Amino acid sequence: MDDPLEESLWHLQEINELLESSVHQLQEDSKQNDDLTKTMLRFKQVYELVPEFDIERARIDLNEEVEPIIHALGDKLKETLNRRAIDLNTLKQKYELNKLKLNNNYNNQSVENDDSMDNSNESGGVVVMGSTTNEELEELKQLRVKKDELQKRLNELKN
Repeated sequence: MDDPLEESLWHLQEINELLESSVHQLQEDSKQNDDLTKTMLRFKQVYELVPEFDIERARIDLNEEVEPIIHALGDKLKETLNRRAIDLNTLKQKYELNKLKLNNNYNNQSVENDDSMDNSNESGGVVVMGSTTNEELEELKQLRVKKDELQKRLNELKN
């Protein structure tokens, strides 16, 4: 019985030695990492009081740098919005003129088909315009209505 106990004891001692050497090796290997963590991962918080004068000066500098940029962007935006509003008005006027032109062509074609008369009106087509005011557009509408009335009267007189 003595022999198995001695053998077990011997194995335990050997395991203990292996564990001690492993721990020692780990300690040796970690020395480099300890130095790294102590130097690189160490941080230090430093709080410093800043005078109110420096804060105000920084605020003024910021305003001097940022405000002109903001004003320039605002002016650019206003200019773009004005251009888009002009473009919108121009498109609306083109739409109205083209609508009147198409109605006029339709009316002229129906009158020509009914009366078989020569057409001495302007050539048909879509109106392309540069810039027209609302007053000119209204005047054009009134002239178209007056023209249609005169055309009807002329047709009645011919009949």
